[in-house]
Amino acid sequence: MFCNFCFRTQNPEVAAEDHIMGQYVLYPIESHQRKDVQRINRCATSRISQKPPYSKQAAMTSQSQGIHQLLQAEKRAKDKLEEAKKRKEKRLKQAKEEAMAEINQYRMQRDKEFRLKQSKVMGSQSNLSEEVDERTLGKIKELNGSYNKYMEVVLKQLLNMVCDVKPGIHVNYRATH
Repeated sequence: MFCNFCFRTQNPEVAAEDHIMGQYVLYPIESHQRKDVQRINRCATSRISQKPPYSKQAAMTSQSQGIHQLLQAEKRAKDKLEEAKKRKEKRLKQAKEEAMAEINQYRMQRDKEFRLKQSKVMGSQSNLSEEVDERTLGKIKELNGSYNKYMEVVLKQLLNMVCDVKPGIHVNYRATH
């Protein structure tokens, strides 16, 4: 018969027991030694009723091992969370950089298109202004040419009108007597 707590034998036929590699080995005794065995068993039985000191220590050891395992698992989980956060931050940073590169590329493309349109418009405006300047210069030359051509004729007519005065009564004049 074995004790449920410490697995010690309470059989008077067994003189001693050894704990080897997790197993109990029982040694049979001679009949003349039974009285001594009974005395030993009574001592063993009295010890069985008390909790052996190593059982409390073993329980504490198993509890501390369990706590240690829980702490290790918690640490591993925390490390995994930290790694996930770092990966997420890295992906966000990479996405932000890619977005900025895409924005810069789009901005450069639109700026290039704007410059092309601006050069066309400004080029056409500069062409227009040059064309207007050319027309203006052409008109000025034409006016100067006609001035030089008709200047003498106009001066003669003007002087003839001023200098050749024909005295006479004006047509709108009415005599009032």
